Amino acid sequence: MRFYNICNILILLVAIAIGGVKADNDEDFQKVIKTCEVEVPVNEEDMQVFMKSNMDPSKATTPIKCQGKCILEKQGFFVKGVFDDKAFLEKALNHPALKDRHAEVTKAVDMCKEKKGSDECETAFNIGICLKENKDFVFGQQQ
Repeated sequence: MRFYNICNILILLVAIAIGGVKADNDEDFQKVIKTCEVEVPVNEEDMQVFMKSNMDPSKATTPIKCQGKCILEKQGFFVKGVFDDKAFLEKALNHPALKDRHAEVTKAVDMCKEKKGSDECETAFNIGICLKENKDFVFGQQQ
């Protein structure tokens, strides 16, 4: 599935490093992604450029950002333009790789939850990128 990597980054915290915390099951997650692919289509070439750039935020187009927002919304993590850190933490901390890292995950979410952008799509994207950038902290690989 072509959008799987970006979806994991924007959806679920530092678990990107281990494959992502997904919806309750893969089938539900796949439905969310397919729905957002239809609602917010992304040019394949734009996605390839973004992925090849190691997800450089400057290479993310508006549709890439908005598709991520769509997925966050459908997961219940972005509501009315606001990141729902409590819902996100509840899901993330149930992931086996994160359940024993409550303090680290919470700190990463606290560092990222207030990130803003010029619109809701960019805000959701900025939060996702911040979480991605803080995955090493959560897994004890820095500071």
